[in-house]
Amino acid sequence: MSLVPVKILAGLIVIGILGGCAGTPQDVIGVDGQAFSATDVPDITKHRIVVASTRALSSDNPARMFTGARSTDLHFATVDMFVPPSHETGQIERADRLPPDPRTDMVALNPRMLEGKSGFVGQIERELRERPPADRNVLVFVHGYNTSFDAALFRFTQFVHDTGYQGVPILFTWPSGGRVTDYVYDINSVLGSRDSLLETFRLIARTPARRGDIVAHSMGNFLTVETLRQAAISGVFGNGERLRYVIMASPDIDIDVFETQVRSMPQGLHKFYVLLSEDDRPLAISRRIAGRVDRVGNSPEIDRLEGLGINVVDLSQVEVEGSLHHSKFADAPAIVQMIGKRLQDGEDQLSTAGGQSVTVRLVQGVVSTATGVVNTATAIPRSILPTDQRVFVD
Repeated sequence: MSLVPVKILAGLIVIGILGGCAGTPQDVIGVDGQAFSATDVPDITKHRIVVASTRALSSDNPARMFTGARSTDLHFATVDMFVPPSHETGQIERADRLPPDPRTDMVALNPRMLEGKSGFVGQIERELRERPPADRNVLVFVHGYNTSFDAALFRFTQFVHDTGYQGVPILFTWPSGGRVTDYVYDINSVLGSRDSLLETFRLIARTPARRGDIVAHSMGNFLTVETLRQAAISGVFGNGERLRYVIMASPDIDIDVFETQVRSMPQGLHKFYVLLSEDDRPLAISRRIAGRVDRVGNSPEIDRLEGLGINVVDLSQVEVEGSLHHSKFADAPAIVQMIGKRLQDGEDQLSTAGGQSVTVRLVQGVVSTATGVVNTATAIPRSILPTDQRVFVD
């Protein structure tokens, strides 16, 4: 084996160790489908997660639901997730052994496959009807590299719970191999999932959801931006006001590629908020094995990103004890709560002399973190977007 592949393999192993994105896939629904009396635990919180997936079904272990293999079909499901009353913001309480204890551990129950696209749309419509009009919104989460289905499900549940999100949570889970050596496999899985993510957006657009937000993490941003670029080029963006935020957490995207992606989209479709951190250790390794080109998620070129009309949120000064700074969007209590407040309150506007509006910065002034109080630098976007340019894919 040549020296270069050895270096790349070593780098990938370090990324897997540092990233902490996944781990060995585990049964999602306890042991052999065993049910737990989670509903009997006082003050436990239930979140029904709607799932769209390009993963292959787990035929030999229904408790796992999906594998890391690719499927030619787009599958749909729901899982009921329970968060214990002892939950701490920013933490994922996974059981050390099975079965989990719903008093102290997150528990997944009631996995159910949905009947095709109509079943997916119908499920979202039912979930929307159960909410008051102000909460009839959807949030789509796209996970990153080296992430098994169960890891994505538990991370998204933690994020939904800690943000206090009241709309319908939708997990789009693509076939990550869930192993540190599967970096190239995962990139190819991302490219193969673009049409399915676009189809998922189209199906959501058929529902009466008031608005939609997207949160993507790490390599999931590459999938998300590629899909939105594809939508823009093919002219399937609508002219309504349904897509609000695209929150890009620690994007593992080559900054040169990102610039070409964004420039191919019509001005006014840039709904992106990039949450970056120069101390993101996994992205530093990713940069090293990718020709030393900056990744968007740890790039110091904030002016360059702003020049593209991107809203930049610099989290470099936010410290999370025991963290490797790749998942601050969910790990840092103050940040996840700040994102939740913005998702719930809606987009603030500042009037300008020209009668247009500019998005207020996502992080303002001083935020409290688990390790103290720090100043968080961010940027008010330079591009001024008229309020009638909010769009959604339909």
